[in-house]
Amino acid sequence: RKYAGVDITHMRNTNPETQEEWERGRVQKFERWTRNFMGMKDSPYRSIQLMLMTKWMAYGDRLDKDNPYQWERVELNLPGSEDYDPTLPWVMKVRSDGHLACEIYIYVDDCRVTGWCKLECWRAVRKLSTILNYLGLQDAFRKRTEPVVDPGPWSGGV
Repeated sequence: RKYAGVDITHMRNTNPETQEEWERGRVQKFERWTRNFMGMKDSPYRSIQLMLMTKWMAYGDRLDKDNPYQWERVELNLPGSEDYDPTLPWVMKVRSDGHLACEIYIYVDDCRVTGWCKLECWRAVRKLSTILNYLGLQDAFRKRTEPVVDPGPWSGGV
């Protein structure tokens, strides 16, 4: 940790008359992380950034009919619209066959996949897991559950 930090020289106030209390007597040019450093690995920001890039890689070609994340158009179902249906999402990616497209939801490093049927969910999860493994990211199979309509809380969230 002593070698990991941020140079804050350009942000420091060196005028003793206008310095804040916390800045008086400081001689260090660097600030360093003391939390969420994850050992000598990347910071949490970089980890989350990589998960988002993985998500976009898993989506693949949206026009490929064999892609579980395939979608043809985006439909809006907004409250106040003439054809508003409260049982549907407000914004939907719709497949060429009329079903909702599979989607990936990420919270920090956990992923949830949604789809219109069990088979499509499994295909989408398999594709996401393949990309995660290809990139060397951990895919915790122990957290994987069978596709259900009411999935419950995030693993470890309760």
